[in-house]
Amino acid sequence: MLQKYCDLKEIKGKKIYIVEKHNLAFIAWVDHRNTLSQSPALISLDHHTDTHKPFVYYISEKCIQEGIMLDDIDYPKYAQQLLDKIDIHNLDTVIEAANNLKNDEQIKVALNKDILSKVFIISYSESNDKPASFEEDEFLKNYYPMQLLKGYEATLPFRPKRPYTYPDSKLYIVGNECYAGCNKMPHDDDCTLPHFNQAIESEFLLDKLSIINQMSPGIVKNGSLNTDYVLDIDLDYFHTTKSIQPNDASIFHKLIHGAGAITIAKELGWVANWRNEYDSTLDSQYILQQLLDHIQTAL
Repeated sequence: MLQKYCDLKEIKGKKIYIVEKHNLAFIAWVDHRNTLSQSPALISLDHHTDTHKPFVYYISEKCIQEGIMLDDIDYPKYAQQLLDKIDIHNLDTVIEAANNLKNDEQIKVALNKDILSKVFIISYSESNDKPASFEEDEFLKNYYPMQLLKGYEATLPFRPKRPYTYPDSKLYIVGNECYAGCNKMPHDDDCTLPHFNQAIESEFLLDKLSIINQMSPGIVKNGSLNTDYVLDIDLDYFHTTKSIQPNDASIFHKLIHGAGAITIAKELGWVANWRNEYDSTLDSQYILQQLLDHIQTAL
């Protein structure tokens, strides 16, 4: 039944799960988790953060069908009932849950069910670290006058500089304001394509891994995570054809090599959006094949 939802490939002994929608990666994560004695971490490359509350859309739709407002029900209780139904050793319950998830709810469900231990997300839809570092949090509490123009506050001489320290969390969103090496402030439209083009460049990924290591000290070693992890890639992370053709893919290849498994979500609709908005040559099948070629080379 797994094959109905995941196109499962094996390259040099490493499982590659390819799914149409990102919520279905949940099934692949469970399948991999069941081969391990403890839950792995996840590093996710995605345009979106995919961190909405579990089953919030499913419950909202139920409320609409029953003519009641979401605010009028005990959402946490209802969501917990759906979470409690998931038995990671019962594929039927896993598939039912995945089908009731939208493609931005699967991460928090996987953390709740100990399918994943920690999650690190590199995303273009979020430019700031989450949770905020202690240093940034203190700065924003004391030095953030409302009259400051967007972008200007980053140039203030007393703004703290990395490295930062962070509160402990299971879920980290890695700050991704612009491309590695950009000194422009504020960032503008001229930054957009260079930022996208760096998606898997070693310089860019090393910068993000450095932040991950600040967030969870000791978890990064030699350009990869120093723990069991799944590498999760949504094709909508790639906005241009150039973004899948890096000048230096060595760090990306280390991430591939170190992963216990790899999940790939096609999300064809979002790739089509980027083709219309950013790069008319962008093709989802080409991105997927290039990604598989990277995996083959890395292994």
